[in-house]
Amino acid sequence: MDIKHIKDTRCPICNSEVDDESIRSKHTNGEWNEYRKFRCGYRLHFSPNFMRVDIIGTCSKDPKVMEMYKKRDEAMSKLLKYISKLDIDDKFKETLTNRNNTGTY
Repeated sequence: MDIKHIKDTRCPICNSEVDDESIRSKHTNGEWNEYRKFRCGYRLHFSPNFMRVDIIGTCSKDPKVMEMYKKRDEAMSKLLKYISKLDIDDKFKETLTNRNNTGTY
């Protein structure tokens, strides 16, 4: 596979190796969309429309990302604790808990 525009061969944050790469969808300017994914989840995309490389996936070892998920976990914990203390029936509490505790935050 001939990736021409994405130069990074390792994650710039954690030095993780390339896990997958692909070339898809040829643009009218003759250039291809290029994708490169690293083992840590960091992903890059070359857009022939804008002729630039964009970050489309974050490194799981990035301190900023780790802090974001830590804060989300803390917020979810507080929310679930708050729901459990509400003066409402258990069935509705369960509905709120299941709706909000999907693990996709």
